[in-house]
Amino acid sequence: MSSAADMMIHWLGLVFGKELSLQVEQQFSPEVRNSFDSKVFHAEMGNQHPDELVANAQSWLQQNLSQGLDLTTLARQAGLSTRQLCRRFKTVCGKTLGQYQQQLRCQEAKDLLKNTDMAIADIGLAVGYSDISHFGRIFSRYSGQSPKAYRNKVRHKLFVG
Repeated sequence: MSSAADMMIHWLGLVFGKELSLQVEQQFSPEVRNSFDSKVFHAEMGNQHPDELVANAQSWLQQNLSQGLDLTTLARQAGLSTRQLCRRFKTVCGKTLGQYQQQLRCQEAKDLLKNTDMAIADIGLAVGYSDISHFGRIFSRYSGQSPKAYRNKVRHKLFVG
C-alpha cells in the first residue's frame, strides 16, 4: 500500500505540481512513512543533474546543515567565484543556495518533529536557526504550518489512527 501511495504522490507532483502533492501527502500520511521526496528524485528540487560542482555544493550543504552558509568557502572549494557559483547553482537547481539550505533544514526539522520529543526551540537550533521565531516563519513558509501544528497533526494521527 505504501508503494502505491508513493507512486500516486509522485504522479500528483508531476501532473499538478509539487505543492499540491505535498499537501495531499501531509493530509493523508506524513506520519506513516518518510517523505517520498527523500527517496526519489524530483526534478524541481534539483537533486539530480550532471553538474558535479553543484552536486558537491549540495552535498556540503546537506553535511553541514546546522552551519551558516559560507559562500566564499563554498565557492573556493568549487574553484569558482562566489557570483559564478550562485548563478550556476540557481540555473541548475532553480533556487538559490540559501533557499536550498532552508528547504533542507525544514525537511530535517520535519523528521525531528515527527520522530523525537525535542523541544521546538532545540530542533530549530539543531537545524541551524538560533532565532526560534525566524525558524517558525521559515518552517511555515516551506510546510504551510507552524512547527507546533505539524507536530500536533503528526502525533495525533500516530496515536489515534
